Amino acid sequence: MQQRTLRRIRRDRPVDYFYSLKNNCHVWVESTLELDFLYWLEFDERVSAYTTQPESADTPAGRYTPDVLVELQNGSSIYFDPHPYKYVHSKTFINKFTEKARYIERLTGRPVRIVTEKDLNPITIGNFKTLYPYLRTEPSEVHKLLPLGNSFPTTFGDLRKQAESIGIRPFVPFALLAHSHIGFDNTVKLSDSTQLRN
Repeated sequence: MQQRTLRRIRRDRPVDYFYSLKNNCHVWVESTLELDFLYWLEFDERVSAYTTQPESADTPAGRYTPDVLVELQNGSSIYFDPHPYKYVHSKTFINKFTEKARYIERLTGRPVRIVTEKDLNPITIGNFKTLYPYLRTEPSEVHKLLPLGNSFPTTFGDLRKQAESIGIRPFVPFALLAHSHIGFDNTVKLSDSTQLRN
């Protein structure tokens, strides 16, 4: 496979940048669905790194560029292609995609998987977007609220109040959640009433 050169920007398929903290660089994004998937990857602890539009190959079914190459902590890697759910069930799409995916897997040894909006909980993605800026925070700052002992707060609002009462800066409670030092149900919209797990 060869390195991918991005085509000119088209109105119907905008190309944009996203700054990946996991990769410490800007990456290309071609759709809002792909962007949502990248937020998911930033918070997935199984993922060590990823590359967007990594390489292209000429397959029997035409030229093909997988959207995202994901490298996992266990040393394996997988190609992912975000596609709107309404398109992935047409016979034409399935036939072309299957032929291209099989060719790429034979060529690289990496499987190709489809991701749709049905795979990405919109509330979870919203929480990730809220917490993403706090992934930049250094762990030394994040740990200031960890020794909570028996006074562990039950809600996010309680955690924020406790932080304020001892002079901790307002971003630290968000950073604790972003770095998974304190858990919560990320399928429910993050708010002051969100229940926390120690």
